[in-house]
Amino acid sequence: MNAININLGGQDRTIRFNQYANIELYKILLDDGFASPDMSILLDKCNDMIKQNYMLFYKALIYSGIVGNDYASNKFKPSATIEEVGEWVGQMDQQELTEFFMQVWNLFFAEMGVNLEKIKEMESDDNSEKKK
Repeated sequence: MNAININLGGQDRTIRFNQYANIELYKILLDDGFASPDMSILLDKCNDMIKQNYMLFYKALIYSGIVGNDYASNKFKPSATIEEVGEWVGQMDQQELTEFFMQVWNLFFAEMGVNLEKIKEMESDDNSEKKK
């Protein structure tokens, strides 16, 4: 299981995307406390939240990654609340936020089985073909 270590809220934290994280993210995105294993719905809901307010999505994704590590590490309570994560994310400057979030985003997609480099390569090939 891949994970990244970050400093957030003045503390080193590990972000890990696993079933615990997926369920937590699903509960946030559906706003009803119920989680489903349907990953296509999860990705659709991610897209919906990004369109609504990408900062809310950053907050939800980072929080779920923290929970994913906390629960896998035999803790029964997250080491941070979603409100705390929201405060920390909301206080980052744009460059710091972008750099930080790209690490989280890439890890999330890798764990979802999406190869972002392969997608970029395919898009580049498609654009090259269109120019011909």
